[in-house]
Amino acid sequence: MKVAKVDLSAARKEQTPYMPEIPDIPKYSPDLRTSKQWEDAFLTHFSETRLVIYLIFFVQTFNFPCEKCKHPKTR
Repeated sequence: MKVAKVDLSAARKEQTPYMPEIPDIPKYSPDLRTSKQWEDAFLTHFSETRLVIYLIFFVQTFNFPCEKCKHPKTR
């Protein structure tokens, strides 16, 4: 078995023109951070929306009749 010895510093020097340096992400101002109240409201709304989407999918998948409309099953 032969093992190749690779000089990584030479590879990095060759790659530099093709890989531009990406600047660091700038620091954000603390006043731009979301409030706890906003986060709670967002999570509540997201959870409710997810539940509605799940129920719509569940009803359509298993073709349950709508209780309010009294539609009969089609299957």
